[in-house]
Amino acid sequence: MAGDFKIISAALRQHQIIQPNSERELLTCLKVYDVLSHRKNPFGKNVITYGDVAIVSVSGGHAVLASDMLKKYGLKAVEFTDQEKKDLKELMNPVAQKIASFNNPIDLTGSVLDKDIEDIIRYLSDIKRIECIILLLLPYPPNISFQIGRRIANIVSTKNKPLVCFIPYVSKYSLIIESLELANIPVFHSIKESVQAVSALKHRTRIENIKSGNIFWE
Repeated sequence: MAGDFKIISAALRQHQIIQPNSERELLTCLKVYDVLSHRKNPFGKNVITYGDVAIVSVSGGHAVLASDMLKKYGLKAVEFTDQEKKDLKELMNPVAQKIASFNNPIDLTGSVLDKDIEDIIRYLSDIKRIECIILLLLPYPPNISFQIGRRIANIVSTKNKPLVCFIPYVSKYSLIIESLELANIPVFHSIKESVQAVSALKHRTRIENIKSGNIFWE
C-alpha cells in the first residue's frame, strides 16, 4: 500500500485491525488468540490491559533481552516493593538465594530448583498489579526436571494469571512443551515472539473494550 504509513496505521487501528510486522508475528498473534478462544481458557477472565508484566528467567542474559524489548511492544516491567523482593528471596533454595536477582526481570540463576520456579510463579500470580508473567524457561540447569511443565500448568489453571512461556526448540524438551500446551498455555521458541504474544493479548483487550463502548481505548 502506497502512502503515509502513519495515516494507514491510524486507519487500521481505528477499525481494530492487527498490524503484525512479519508473517511470524502474525502467527504469534493467531496462536495467542486461539488460546483465548478455547472453552478452557487458562487465564479465565484475567486480561492484559496496561501491559504490566513480570519477567522470570533462569538466565540473566535472556532476562535482559526480554526486558529491553518491552517498551517497543507497549509493555512495562512492574516495580517490586522491598517487601516483595524479600518475600521472593525467601522462597528460593539456600544456594540460589545468595546469587539470584529479585528485581524485575527476576534472574533465578542456574542453581534453581523446580520448587523455586513453582513458588515464584505462585507468589507473582497473587500480585494484582502484575497482568502477565513472561517465563523464560531454559531447562539447562541440572536441577530442573521434565515435570516442570506440568507443575507450572497446575499453577496457571488454579490462579488463572496470564503466562507466556519461552522454551528453546530442542527435541528433548518436548515433554515440558507438551505439558504446557496441553493446558493451553502459549509456548514460543524465541524471546521476541514471547514478548510479541503479550503485546497481542494487550491489543485484544483494547479491541474488546472498544467494542463494549469504552471510549478510553480509542
